[in-house]
Amino acid sequence: MENGHVGRPRLLLDRVRDRIRFKQYGIRIDWAYVAWIRRFILFSWQAASNREGSAAGNCWANREIQRD
Repeated sequence: MENGHVGRPRLLLDRVRDRIRFKQYGIRIDWAYVAWIRRFILFSWQAASNREGSAAGNCWANREIQRD
């Protein structure tokens, strides 16, 4: 149980949003950080799949970015 949530673990982007809001950053900073992290995850997944020739990370990447 983390922060009152029971069940499946929270997504990375949700945890980032919560941390940014906890630190009381602006809404545009929130959007910018989440967008940057999303692009980084997608780039990393594409680079790994091109390098290895497999789509093993596809499920993980989709789960991480599905919220937005």
